[in-house]
Amino acid sequence: MVDVCNHLKLNYIDLEGTIFRQGYMPAHIKGNLSHLFSERGYAYLGFRSFWIRDQYDISNNKCLLLVRDPRDAMVSHYFSYLYSHGVPSSGPVSTTMSNNRAKFDGIDINEYVLRPQFINVFKNGFQNYETFLAPHMTRVYRYEDIIYFKNEWLADMLNHLGVDLPADIASDIVKKHDVRPLQEDPSKHVRQVAPGNFRQHLAQETIRSLNEALSHILNKYGYDRVNTVSL
Repeated sequence: MVDVCNHLKLNYIDLEGTIFRQGYMPAHIKGNLSHLFSERGYAYLGFRSFWIRDQYDISNNKCLLLVRDPRDAMVSHYFSYLYSHGVPSSGPVSTTMSNNRAKFDGIDINEYVLRPQFINVFKNGFQNYETFLAPHMTRVYRYEDIIYFKNEWLADMLNHLGVDLPADIASDIVKKHDVRPLQEDPSKHVRQVAPGNFRQHLAQETIRSLNEALSHILNKYGYDRVNTVSL
């Protein structure tokens, strides 16, 4: 979507990324940021949680939400947070990430993902999306459904937003971002892209525990069953 905005000469703002690069998280910002939001003419993107609900009413704005199997997301978080994600050079996030990497150095991935506080982060995140995003203005996509169909995904997003983009430009954007590592590399931020990777890293007992703790999410988004199509 950044490339789409660039082509359309549409101003976009990555508030969360900008805050993070300064070494902060949204929770560290005590002032009201509502003056940073404009009703029209800008794209706001890059949100990893829904802290925006406290700053601006987006019920009349078109939104795109990409969800992912939380079990895969947890495994991804383990490798990213502890190994590959860049650490800001200053600020409280720099201290926190550095301390946590030392604290969790060598921790087993099963122990990492089964921490109650960690599980609640994902549960609360999904709950906030369901509570505060306006269904009639929001298009929801599953990571698992678009990883191999990016052309169709981009076309549908543009349709939802009411944006026209030449087919050749859209195709070039998709090709640029269609990154599929030949093999898993924990040291890289794009470690691997295949859905269901949690099965290669988590013990069966861990998966059963997560299935129970995350049952609402897995059921609502179809992660607890094999999807079929009726003729």
